[in-house]
Amino acid sequence: LESDRIAALHVDRTGTLWVGTELGPASRYTKDGFEVLAPASELSCVVQIHESDDGTVWLCGARLGRWRGGRLDVFAVWRTPLQTNVRAIVELDDGDLMAATIRGVFRFDPDLQSDDALVRLPLGIEGDPQFAGFIEDGGGDVWVTGYGVPPTRITGARETIPTGSLGRVY
Repeated sequence: LESDRIAALHVDRTGTLWVGTELGPASRYTKDGFEVLAPASELSCVVQIHESDDGTVWLCGARLGRWRGGRLDVFAVWRTPLQTNVRAIVELDDGDLMAATIRGVFRFDPDLQSDDALVRLPLGIEGDPQFAGFIEDGGGDVWVTGYGVPPTRITGARETIPTGSLGRVY
């Protein structure tokens, strides 16, 4: 590993160990040893790793990474490669994701293959809130939390999340 400051670990259904480091690139460990997925300039500071039901592995860090079919796609948030910091994701029942970042909450549209795939949700919060995570309340609603931001409901309001209901929260 290029960094010993490990921030996230995940073992997928095939037994591959995925490693997110605070300062270095995202890596995975297979029977052949460690493999760097992308240079740190492309995908670093991975703090959360999530595997979808279809086997897609999501890497939350300075950008959002998607490992699917042996290929890594990296998505910038807010059209800048710097200071995006995806802090947490939540997977919707329809397979879409929402990402909590220091620049807002974004919905990921899997049909788009570029940085346009991340669409910022209008939550009506003043200032420049830095979001850090999601909370499920047990009644089907999901709330986003952050630094200096009160918990804000992002589901249950159909005009904010027009399709699907939320599934598992990570």
